[in-house]
Amino acid sequence: MSLKIRHIAVRFALILAVAAALPLAAFGVVSILSLQRGTRESVVVGNRNVAARAAEEIRRYVSANAEILKSLAATLQDSGLRLEQQQQILENYVIDLREFREITLFDEAGGVLTSSRIGPPKVLIPKADSLRSVAGVGMSPIHLDNDGLPTALFAIHLTHLNQRNGWLVGEFSLEEMWRMVDEVRIGDQGYALVVAPDGTLVAHGDPDKKALVAQALNLAGHHPLVTAVDRMGSEGNSQAAVGEPSAAPAEYVDEGGRQQLAVSSRIDDLN
Repeated sequence: MSLKIRHIAVRFALILAVAAALPLAAFGVVSILSLQRGTRESVVVGNRNVAARAAEEIRRYVSANAEILKSLAATLQDSGLRLEQQQQILENYVIDLREFREITLFDEAGGVLTSSRIGPPKVLIPKADSLRSVAGVGMSPIHLDNDGLPTALFAIHLTHLNQRNGWLVGEFSLEEMWRMVDEVRIGDQGYALVVAPDGTLVAHGDPDKKALVAQALNLAGHHPLVTAVDRMGSEGNSQAAVGEPSAAPAEYVDEGGRQQLAVSSRIDDLN
């Protein structure tokens, strides 16, 4: 009788042990998963903050230089300066501001009035339908110049007594944007890249991928992050402003077989 009681007691103890161990094991699994999820969310939030700060710095950089050209336009069209005086002002601007390689003043018909450049100007009046507004100044699509550096045109349609009176066009160097992108580092392998609205790669923080910029590689439809951003933009997501994450984090395997986690921030609001 005592032996049976002992067996029953052992079984009862085992049942109690198993009953106690199962919740502990389940709690451990849930805790590990929660920790992993919390760590991942923390990484995503940190990366989003880095992307938002970088986007804001680039936005300010571009907008500030657009404001400079707008101020120059106001000086030229409101002061009644002679052409030689206007030329001297343009030359001084290009000397003092390294971002502007050339500034040229055109009449309404497209003829050159004066330019900061010695000899025939290289810039042309961009087509109106190719311009997007940046701080009230028209900005052409970003492209690479003959030296393989990113550049764009700023254009302002001048007025006098409420009448169209010519164009002020400046060639704007975006080389400083490359330096900003190169300074963004996340961990050992994290980097930043900048993509134009049409999907063209214009800056890449990975030293091994900079050749792709020179090739004017178009990432639209190929890079998972660009695809996600385009999808969110086409859906009219309210988070598409500067400093807000415009797409959910995208996980993908890169060319080197490494698992990557990518987040983005749009630079659409340049006004």
